[in-house]
Amino acid sequence: MKFPDDSVHSFICNQWWCKTSDKTIEPGRLLWAVVNHVGTLPYRLVTKGRSGPTDHGSAKFKVETFSAESKPCDQELPIAAFPNYAGESYTVSRGKVRPVLVVASTFESVEKLLMKRQLRYQVAPSIIVAPYYGVTSGSRVGFKPEFVKRIKQLAYRQYFWDCLPVKGSSDGSILRFDHLQPIGTHKEWYSATDWKLSGAACTFILDYLRWSIFDEAVDELREIQAALLDES
Repeated sequence: MKFPDDSVHSFICNQWWCKTSDKTIEPGRLLWAVVNHVGTLPYRLVTKGRSGPTDHGSAKFKVETFSAESKPCDQELPIAAFPNYAGESYTVSRGKVRPVLVVASTFESVEKLLMKRQLRYQVAPSIIVAPYYGVTSGSRVGFKPEFVKRIKQLAYRQYFWDCLPVKGSSDGSILRFDHLQPIGTHKEWYSATDWKLSGAACTFILDYLRWSIFDEAVDELREIQAALLDES
C-alpha cells in the first residue's frame, strides 16, 4: 500500500500494514469492534411494567436522560432479562461496528481464588482500543478537506490520519486517541482482521499515543511534524 508524500507514513517505513495469520490480539492489531459514539448524551432505560402480569422475560420501558448529577431511583420492577442492581442503571447509547486499533491488551491476571470473591465487572478482562472514523461517510458529512490536511500535518495530537487495508473510505480514516475506550475480550465484542501494524509503525504509533495523552513528543515526531508543515 503506497501512502501519499504529505503523510507521516513516508517518513517512518516502507511497509505500514502487515498481513498476519496470527490470532494474537496485541498492540497494533486492527479489529472490527462495537464501540460507542463519544459526545452523545447518555440515557437510561426505566422499566414501566411487564408485558403481561406473569411475564418475566419482557417489559415496557421508557428512555430518560441520565446525568452525573442525577441520582435516579433503583429499578423497582424485577425483569429476568434485566436484573436489578443497587445504584446501577441500564444505559442507552449510540454505537457502531467500526475499525479500531488495539493499543493495550495484556494486563496482570487475577488469581482464580480472588476472582471467585469479586463481581464479574470488577475482574472482567478488557482490551483498550482507539477507533477509526472514515474521512467520508456516504451522504453524511465527513471531515472537511482543510481539516484533513491539518490532521496530516500533526496539528492536533488527538487525531492521526491513516489509510486502512480493509474496506472503507478511499480518502482514508481518522484515528482518535481522545476516544480510547475498553471493549470486552468476548468474541461478541470484536472480530479480528488479518492485519497489524509493522514493527516500526507500531513503535511510532505508541510514541504518538504518549504524545497525545501526556504531551510527551519524541524528537523524531517533532521533526516529522516540522517537515510536514514546511511542505504545505
